[in-house]
Amino acid sequence: MPKNSIRYFQCAVCILPMLLLFACPYGARAEETWAVYWYLCGSNLESEDGAASADLAELLKARLPDNVKVVIQTGGASKWHRPGISPKNIGRYLYHKGKLEQVAKLPQASMGDEKTLTSFLAFCKENYSADHQVFIFWDHGGGSIGGVANDENYAFDALSLKEINNSFKQVHTASVARPPFEIIGFDACLMATLDTASAVSGFARYMVASQEVEPANGWQYTEWVNALGANTSISPEALGKAICDTYLDGCNEAETAGNATLSLIDLARIPFVNLAYNALGLEAVSLAMDDDSF
Repeated sequence: MPKNSIRYFQCAVCILPMLLLFACPYGARAEETWAVYWYLCGSNLESEDGAASADLAELLKARLPDNVKVVIQTGGASKWHRPGISPKNIGRYLYHKGKLEQVAKLPQASMGDEKTLTSFLAFCKENYSADHQVFIFWDHGGGSIGGVANDENYAFDALSLKEINNSFKQVHTASVARPPFEIIGFDACLMATLDTASAVSGFARYMVASQEVEPANGWQYTEWVNALGANTSISPEALGKAICDTYLDGCNEAETAGNATLSLIDLARIPFVNLAYNALGLEAVSLAMDDDSF
């Protein structure tokens, strides 16, 4: 090798570690990001009892690292107990570094309208996408028939399961193998149904929802959000379990655990459950046709 080439090679060997030092400081590593999107429809739970504001207060006690953000949309209540949240418009907030910062204010709209949900999903995807995403519906729940998110300002208009499915389809591509969300959760009554799970199947790995009516205390936001903040390498399954466990801990503390239920549902299994369920239905119809007493 010519001498000049040797010099250039030696210089390159010397410079390369220095460049790597600047590019990758000691101890630094690329951390995966998390985002929690919270669709907070206050309804009369907020206007009468301040339940949504109480859960926001729980969130504000949680401590999160820089790679975890919570994005919140408020609406659906005729009165808000938390200062700074107006019942006259849709508000969007970012909880990050211990502060709740308003990032958008939109004209009044029904939180029970498919367009309102679609707009929030698109806003989150455009501005706060993350490696791992969680979506939470908060409000009254009516199961397969009643849906969720009853807007008090619009005659308790609610999102049907079809509207929820349509909204997610407009913004995200469904994939059982690689869904866009780790968890879709319902902090609402009666939403742990096969129909609900089918509506969000392909959009999340897991669904968290209650089979029974939820007590007024609802989910415990300080504890499960802290669990995420303390370990951003947590698996979706472990995070879902933390949501369930801390909810039941909160119910025990509030002495409301009598009928409290919360399920972590593996949505990858839902297509197989539906096949079996439909087969059962077909067999039942066949038997009924052959035997009037069936």
